[in-house]
Amino acid sequence: MSALAVLWFFLIFVLIAGYFVLDGFDLGVGVLYRALAKDERERALVRYCMDEMAKLPFVTIIGSPAPDLHHGVISFNVDGIHPHDVASILDMDQVAIRAGHHCAQPLLTWLGVENLACCRASLAFYNDKKDVDALVEGLGNVWRTFNG
Repeated sequence: MSALAVLWFFLIFVLIAGYFVLDGFDLGVGVLYRALAKDERERALVRYCMDEMAKLPFVTIIGSPAPDLHHGVISFNVDGIHPHDVASILDMDQVAIRAGHHCAQPLLTWLGVENLACCRASLAFYNDKKDVDALVEGLGNVWRTFNG
């Protein structure tokens, strides 16, 4: 093997590969830091949302009352109003939620959920308190629509 071939081998497989490994390490540390920060932000937002929803006497949160066990997802029902109606009215208020059985009929049966359906709000890194406030305000609108 010539000296030039050895030099190319060194440049291609050692320097460049090593550079990417260091970049990958830096990227990995950055992603981990962001993931931890995102996770804490999401937990705080879920906590805020559950606190605000608890102020609404007509909303029943399904599952644990502990916000840290909801992992960005809050399942709930509005008393006496079908989840599809809740979702449709919230949609008119520019609030998107999921409604239905969420492929969890056995769990919903076990939890004793009426109609084997519920509403589900999902919160992630791109949401903020304004989104939660819009959800809570929209739930008030849902209640007023059906109950005057």
